[in-house]
Amino acid sequence: MNSSSDRIEVNADLQAAYDSYYEDGTSEWRALGAKYKADNIINMTVGIPHNTVLDIGAGEGAVSAMLLQREFCPEVSCLEISDTGVKAIENRNLSRVVDVRKFDGYSIPYRNKTFDLAIASHVLEHVEHERVFLYEAKRVAKYVFIEVPLEDTFRMPKNYKANKEGHVNFYNFRTIRHLLQSSGFEVLDQRLLPHSLEVHKYSQGRLKGPMHWGVRAVCDKIHRGLTARMFTYHCGILCRSN
Repeated sequence: MNSSSDRIEVNADLQAAYDSYYEDGTSEWRALGAKYKADNIINMTVGIPHNTVLDIGAGEGAVSAMLLQREFCPEVSCLEISDTGVKAIENRNLSRVVDVRKFDGYSIPYRNKTFDLAIASHVLEHVEHERVFLYEAKRVAKYVFIEVPLEDTFRMPKNYKANKEGHVNFYNFRTIRHLLQSSGFEVLDQRLLPHSLEVHKYSQGRLKGPMHWGVRAVCDKIHRGLTARMFTYHCGILCRSN
């Protein structure tokens, strides 16, 4: 295996945060998010092979579990940066999760083009050295699906401030596309993905959530591109490895 990630290590403070992130095991919030993340993967990968799938930064395994439940693929391999995440995945006892490994965040321990499809759903915004990560994903998979939040909006503050989510990269629709293209990927599909009403209710409450969702929905119908510069959308991108 040829790796582009020699001597690259995750920041110690970030690693410490990740190590404890899944101490609670599975969660209702992450299960809800996985439902929509799996929808996005399934909808955007129609027509490409996905018999062998690698979930990079698999967390507690919620997305992999949902994909298997939806019969998206015969098997999934999972890579996770934290011991608590690896343990949570293993505790699910999913028979078609054929491999679960802890990795260092960069070096992917598989041979070139082992997988039809690699998934990194809400991972790239956490990665300090994005291109190192992307080169490795491109090396081991024929196609790569990326989903990130688009947090580079008009409301983003001028100066960086550490956040509890551990995000260190902030994208808009163009910058994430340019990052992938300049990393050697061919972008096959890119979509803005609004938050669902269900997610708004869960995160903001049964009164405020629908109100916020309604405002966004109206603005979205008027001009989705402008709305995505005002509010945080998610973005899904399907790429072919060149």
